[in-house]
Amino acid sequence: MNKTEVINFLSLYQPMPDDLDITQELIDQYDDVRQYFIQNPDNDAIPLLMRSFGSGDGLGVYQLIEDVFDKCDYESVIENIVEILTDPSTIKSVRFWVTQQAVNFPDAR
Repeated sequence: MNKTEVINFLSLYQPMPDDLDITQELIDQYDDVRQYFIQNPDNDAIPLLMRSFGSGDGLGVYQLIEDVFDKCDYESVIENIVEILTDPSTIKSVRFWVTQQAVNFPDAR
């Protein structure tokens, strides 16, 4: 995978399907995207990943997304957390998972 492919994939899944509707093939692709960004940290991926959380736990992959954020610029992660959590249109599943991520990035904002 290259950056264009992973960005295109994430752009298509804002958010990912609910766990009841997701296929193993799709979640495997999502995990490949996660691994790509661990190897190739990119702040452009932060908002796309944060808004990709569907209902459920992504068959166990959503918990692993924090590994990507740990590789990104700390301030960029916080700015995206704040933006998403203060956006009233943020859907419940995204709000839940971004709140979980916020625990790892303490900030007064």
